[in-house]
Amino acid sequence: ESDTLELKSSFGNETIETIASFSNTVGGDIYLGVSSKGDIIGLQSDAETIKDWVNKIKQATKPQIFPVIKQIEIGDKEVVHIKVQEYPIKPIACKDRYLRRVGASNHIIPLNEIVDVQMNSLNLSFDSFPVVSEKNNLDWFLVDKFLRKIDEVGRFRRTTDDKNDLKKLRLISDENTPSFASVLMFGEHNTGIHIGRFKATHLIIDDILIKTPLISALDEAMTFIKKNISVAFEFTGDLQRKEVWKYPLQVLRELLLNSIIHRDYRNPTDIIIKIFDDKIVFSNPGKLFGDLTIEDLKKDSYRANHRNKLLAESFYLLGEIEKYGTGFSRIRSYLEGQDLKMDFYENAGFFVVELFAVPQNGGLNGGLNGGLNGGLNMSLSPIVALIKEKPGIQINELSTHLSRSVDTLDKQVKKLIQEKLIERRGSKKTGGYWSREDINL
Repeated sequence: ESDTLELKSSFGNETIETIASFSNTVGGDIYLGVSSKGDIIGLQSDAETIKDWVNKIKQATKPQIFPVIKQIEIGDKEVVHIKVQEYPIKPIACKDRYLRRVGASNHIIPLNEIVDVQMNSLNLSFDSFPVVSEKNNLDWFLVDKFLRKIDEVGRFRRTTDDKNDLKKLRLISDENTPSFASVLMFGEHNTGIHIGRFKATHLIIDDILIKTPLISALDEAMTFIKKNISVAFEFTGDLQRKEVWKYPLQVLRELLLNSIIHRDYRNPTDIIIKIFDDKIVFSNPGKLFGDLTIEDLKKDSYRANHRNKLLAESFYLLGEIEKYGTGFSRIRSYLEGQDLKMDFYENAGFFVVELFAVPQNGGLNGGLNGGLNGGLNMSLSPIVALIKEKPGIQINELSTHLSRSVDTLDKQVKKLIQEKLIERRGSKKTGGYWSREDINL
């Protein structure tokens, strides 16, 4: 079984739920009379039986679904094949519940995501809606700067009529009402990028809150980040010395663009970027959009879904992004051969990306990165450091301080216990974690 295949021994309510789930994702196939292990059990059915199933499916789904149902003879046994097409306008309800296929199971679509599913199926996005407000006057100097730049890049040919150009780009309506995307790009808005430089978990030594139009905010944010990360200079014999940044600037800009373009602007929380001595963390309001999963992002072939289509198109025209759905692939290519690792996950309604410097010397960090397998090693050192700082800390406190889910941390602390780097003391309810006495931080 998979995201497009379901095996059932017989027809029932779960079959109808799977039909609705397939309709709300990319479609799929259901085989009745087959065990979950793939063994052919067989199923007795006739024209009246199938007619009854069709009627039950029709009564349970809104809008009504009419999948293709066929009987198949396999040896001396009969199997029924139900072919489900992806429905063009989603979501489909199954007995007043909305479901989608994730892996080999059906999951309820949360209430706050139902509108996203519908808008995405209609090729609409939140940033395309008009904003009617006297305060939302556009900065036409920034508009001119934007149109000049996209004309230079060559992905859009500017005319002498700026308003008409913005209409072609759907950034303003025929009635000259700006879309939310144009207000974000060129106007006054209440969304921000909050960046802090941390010396310790609770010690902030520099911070900035940027609420300028996004066309300017990108460069302002990059300037602040560059001011707060280390840079070395390499002399290669050329007239000019070469700057070697702790993190490649292309990677930082890509992650910043990802935050700006894909964040959920219905969430009033700012984009939060935390710069530590050994890592930089981007926390973006809103989980991954549509059917995209964390596992998908680990592959170079993932299909992008855009919560904010106009913002994505605008930054594409500016030449800031090269191709839809290739951001994380490019980041991985930039990181090849560097002493850096990237981790990403969802936590409490945020999509979080952590970029770690991997130490090459010995000691705790070297031991961790050399001794543990998989994607955990890049993010274990901060856990041990925090436990050392706060002996007896519990898993919920670790989750709060490190902005990671409890499930993620549970796996990570188990690894650390196995490596005898930390230990758990006390009861299940009141106990906590301590670093081992032989750890040298």
